[in-house]
Amino acid sequence: MDSKVNEEIMEAISEVCRTFGVALYDVEYDMRSLRIYIDALSPEERITVETCAKVSEALSLRLDLLDLIDHSYVLEVSSPGVERKLKRPEHFKGVVGKNISLVFQKGGVSSFTVGKLLFADDEKIIVETKKGERLEIPYSEIKSANLKVSSEELFGRGER
Repeated sequence: MDSKVNEEIMEAISEVCRTFGVALYDVEYDMRSLRIYIDALSPEERITVETCAKVSEALSLRLDLLDLIDHSYVLEVSSPGVERKLKRPEHFKGVVGKNISLVFQKGGVSSFTVGKLLFADDEKIIVETKKGERLEIPYSEIKSANLKVSSEELFGRGER
């Protein structure tokens, strides 16, 4: 099997996620490891270590039963994290109004910026930088992107 996850494996992963009432956020496969990132279905819910363990156990059994991967590998199941990677249009659409950091290529030049994601559709995003500049960036030019979370968002404002 090549480094891309095939359709049968994706269906097995999706099926297990549906069973546990979690969303499949992303999958990474590099021949030695299969990393599954799961997310809550609503912003009010959280992914716990226990949920990850249950999904991991069920997924391990399912993949072993189907025998779709013909070599040993490490299975990892986790949440995408607070400052999660943004890879697909639906990832960007889910964080409109939030701050993101991104590396992108414009005219052969690699650039880095942090700013507020103002808009995301299936073709592009619009980010307002800290200097107030609005950048329209097609997904094809984005090299990497992450959600940026401030300490106030994480811990509240002055609450202890």
